[in-house]
Amino acid sequence: CSRDWSSDVCSSDLGHYLGVRDASGALVAVAGVHLAVPSHGVAAIANVATRPDHRGRGLARGLVTRLARELHAAYPVVGLSCRIDNTAALRLYASLGFEVCHAFVHQRFVRRA
Repeated sequence: CSRDWSSDVCSSDLGHYLGVRDASGALVAVAGVHLAVPSHGVAAIANVATRPDHRGRGLARGLVTRLARELHAAYPVVGLSCRIDNTAALRLYASLGFEVCHAFVHQRFVRRA
């Protein structure tokens, strides 16, 4: 993946993704299922991203709403993760009924040569 707006989207091949394309066919927004554990009744939405020049149009809201509804039909608990400094996303998720429950640290480990 390149280090552009969609770089985090490439971090998981675990699940189902929804996307929005513009009139030219370019992908401008995406959201995916990060994990789903039927035995525990838990699913998580992740990798929600919108190209900067398409933000503020409700694209992420529509994708997250659809995924949450689809998942909630099969999983009693649907969550998502978000960077704590992503205030726009936190406002969106709160407006959809999500609450901050836990904070965690995500770290990358790199093997030194």
